[in-house]
Amino acid sequence: MGSIIEYSQDHITRSCGHRAEDLFCLSLAKRGFIIEGQKVKKYNGEEWTKTNHDLDFVFKKDGINYGCEIKNTLGYIEKKELDTKLEMCAFLRLRPLFILRYSPKTYNKDIIDAGGYAMIFESQIYELSQEKLVGKIRRHIGLPVLCSKAIPDGIIDRFIGWHTKKL
Repeated sequence: MGSIIEYSQDHITRSCGHRAEDLFCLSLAKRGFIIEGQKVKKYNGEEWTKTNHDLDFVFKKDGINYGCEIKNTLGYIEKKELDTKLEMCAFLRLRPLFILRYSPKTYNKDIIDAGGYAMIFESQIYELSQEKLVGKIRRHIGLPVLCSKAIPDGIIDRFIGWHTKKL
């Protein structure tokens, strides 16, 4: 089916990742979160050298530093990558914030057990210019996809409530 080939192309999946990063960064900035870094391997005077991984972002608000991963994919983050990113957050003394399209409950528990938050947004986000492709994916494959101008307030509100309780 043409739609699977279309939505699986590298340039499409990369643009989905960038779109989600842009929208979530904007949404968090509107709520007072400061971006302390991007593609972070060094923080708090420490440098992660155990693997070649980095964290997508570090956000800060109210004296809490978050090591953030944003995954806008139809599949789950790989368990090994999740474990590595949680270990990185602990090493760099960052609270884990995983912003994921979806994840198994066991992954969410691992994030929570590490003192972090799993922000689930359910539908894969595409660039606004991809409306035609998104329509095809919905009609022919039935996958949870959308073109969005912003992250719904409710998704961010739940995180803000959790963040406030941690102060």
